[in-house]
Amino acid sequence: MKKLVYFAAVVLFTSCGNDSYQTELDQLKSRRDSLRNVYENLAETIHELEAEIARLDTNKRLTLVTTLPAERDTFRHFFEVYGSVDVKRNAVMVAESPGRVIDIKVKDGDRVQRGQVLIRLDDSVLRKNMAELETSYELALTLYERQERLWKDKIGSEVQYLESKNRKESLENSLATLQEQIQRMTVRAPFSGVAENVMIKLGEMAGAGVPLLRVLDLSEFQIESEVPERYAGLLKTGSAVEIIFPGRDTLNATISSVGSFINPGNRTFRILVDVDAENGKFKPNQLTILRINDQLVPDAVVLPANVIQQDAQGKSFVFIAVQEPNGAHRALKQVVQTGATYKGKTLVRSGLKGNEHIIDKGSRSIRSEQLISLAD
Repeated sequence: MKKLVYFAAVVLFTSCGNDSYQTELDQLKSRRDSLRNVYENLAETIHELEAEIARLDTNKRLTLVTTLPAERDTFRHFFEVYGSVDVKRNAVMVAESPGRVIDIKVKDGDRVQRGQVLIRLDDSVLRKNMAELETSYELALTLYERQERLWKDKIGSEVQYLESKNRKESLENSLATLQEQIQRMTVRAPFSGVAENVMIKLGEMAGAGVPLLRVLDLSEFQIESEVPERYAGLLKTGSAVEIIFPGRDTLNATISSVGSFINPGNRTFRILVDVDAENGKFKPNQLTILRINDQLVPDAVVLPANVIQQDAQGKSFVFIAVQEPNGAHRALKQVVQTGATYKGKTLVRSGLKGNEHIIDKGSRSIRSEQLISLAD
């Protein structure tokens, strides 16, 4: 019975203690809310008084700032890679059969037409063999024709007829093979272009497969570049490109081919850009810079990068000039989320609508809520 009475007393005491604690907490919250309302009212009053004082006090010197409008525009971002000029058709001419050079028809820089003779190799031995084969072929052909007539008249054996026919056809094949070998002793231009880098001299021996000269088609050029793999999903055929020749003009073109293979050695992929020949303006292997558009954001807020600051927490912000009802101007801090920057222009993804007046000069020497003076 005593235990029961003791337990009831403890419960009653605890309940009273909780009620007292809750009452004190409610009082503190109520007092805080009252003070907060007073603070907000006082802050607003002080704000109005400061603005009125600033308007009436001719002796007060306000920080002079300039502003610029936060207008909407199309934001374009580019990246640059090096490229190399090349021709679409570039053939290294080689000797298909060994032989001594007996005639060189061109020199470096000469224009050539498709099929034009460039270099002749000594084919005298082959031509002698050709003459002997032709004599043998004439005899074989005569014997075959006679044997064929006899066979039609049922004279002679079939074996004799087939042997003469086989002899004739064998010599025909030999003549064709020898004629092809003779043709290989003459090097001809595979397409119209310019002869360059003649590497052989008259009288020298040319081995099979040894380079003799180069033929370039200077009517069609392309620029080849290796692009880092992080841009693999951004580039496609038809993407705009600016071609920059250091110290010369800039051309506009489009990507004609995007490689499907990532080079494991340098983690790049290849792109090709077709360009028109312009009176010998380009040279094969000439270095260029390709400026490629990788980001396009229409109707975006774009600001000069120098007006965007960062606070101690690493957040980007700008100061906005706001006009008060009494005509005074005040600087307000506005946190923004930024994107890419190109040529001193930064994309603002959020935080601004595009109709604000951004403080430019003087923004580094003011603080939020400070009264300011706008330069004319």
